[in-house]
Amino acid sequence: MTHGSPKISIGSQACATFAFRVVQALLEVLMTMLLARFLVSEEYGAWTVAWSCMMLVAIPAQFGLPQLIVRESSRGMSSGHFSVVKGLHRAACSVGAGIGFPVVGIAMLLVAWLRPPEDIPLFGIAMLSIPFVILSNLRQAFMRGVRRPVSGQFSEYLVQPVVRIALLLLLKMEQPDLTAQTAMLAVTGSWMISAMTGEILRRWRQPKELSGVTAVYRWCYWGKEALPFMMVGGLQAANQRLDVLMLDIMGFGHQAGIYQVSLTLTRLSNFFLTAVNAVMGTYLVDYMTRNDKAGMQTLLDKYYSRMFYCAAVFILSMMLSSHWLLLGAYGKEYLQAQWPLIILLLGQTVNIACGCDMLLLNMAGYQKKSARTVVYSLFINLGCNVLFIPVLGILGAAIATSASTISWNVITVRDVRKYCGVNPVTVGVLFH
Repeated sequence: MTHGSPKISIGSQACATFAFRVVQALLEVLMTMLLARFLVSEEYGAWTVAWSCMMLVAIPAQFGLPQLIVRESSRGMSSGHFSVVKGLHRAACSVGAGIGFPVVGIAMLLVAWLRPPEDIPLFGIAMLSIPFVILSNLRQAFMRGVRRPVSGQFSEYLVQPVVRIALLLLLKMEQPDLTAQTAMLAVTGSWMISAMTGEILRRWRQPKELSGVTAVYRWCYWGKEALPFMMVGGLQAANQRLDVLMLDIMGFGHQAGIYQVSLTLTRLSNFFLTAVNAVMGTYLVDYMTRNDKAGMQTLLDKYYSRMFYCAAVFILSMMLSSHWLLLGAYGKEYLQAQWPLIILLLGQTVNIACGCDMLLLNMAGYQKKSARTVVYSLFINLGCNVLFIPVLGILGAAIATSASTISWNVITVRDVRKYCGVNPVTVGVLFH
């Protein structure tokens, strides 16, 4: 490897990333607590649906570029093709800026067509975040690809949630009867500030090797490779937001805010996995380039097994304390989120046990296999939502989400073992 000892780099970067994830997750929980206290449950439900719709539009609008940037930047830095890395970043930013604002216009038209008139201001404010979400994710992917993940995450995981909470509190002081529209203004403003802060950090922390080279562009190759990533990203976004959208479609939109609390707390368990994944992608590409399957398996076993056992202890603790956590942090009304939270945590346990299965497939160039798997899980998710939500409400949405999570992990682990020749599972009893 060309960028220092993997042991030192992975360990230090994973710890720093983990710290950012912990802080970001805690700030996100604080944000949901404030929204739950400031808004009535129906208003919070409407805010949750609007936010989910915005993210559902923003992810496919990135055209699969973040995953492509991580993989190709890592390859370029490892092989010394710095001009190609520079060209890729510039091309991605140009595409992101070029499509971000037109997507906002299209989203606004869809909101005016599909939503009742009273929802248009809330959804319109949410959609204004789309260009800043796109540019932030592209820049963060670039920083991961050139092995500067900590600098890439600072604005999204620290600046953005802090600014969001600060703006929300300021708006609450100015408007004691806070509305969902006003609360959404805090989110949009925080994304704008975060995008600007992140760009300043990128210019400061990008590798020196990129400063003195002329950008080289490979438009045809990048476009061809980005298409499967775009499909995977869009389908994953739909899969992740389908539960909230189905609650709204099937007449349970007033409970979406309560369900959002269980989703937010579930994400606390996932920061163990995402922290390691944020660092590991570039190192996996190095091992794949050298076809060193034994070294890659050793790397996976070492870091992901430790990560899983830490996460398992955390998940068990959260399950046992879920009643008191919801009652103390959110109030009696949000105790309805307890069983959905437990069901979602069970699904996340399987997800974490399967390690970086989807990341491995994408980094190895099998993004078409990933897309197929996500399609299968999306249909499972949709079918289970239609089947269970009318009977069980938010508990049915949680069951559908966990069933989908488990299904795509099982299929992806099989594909990784078949095509990559390694086992991503960190718990030997599951698939060995």
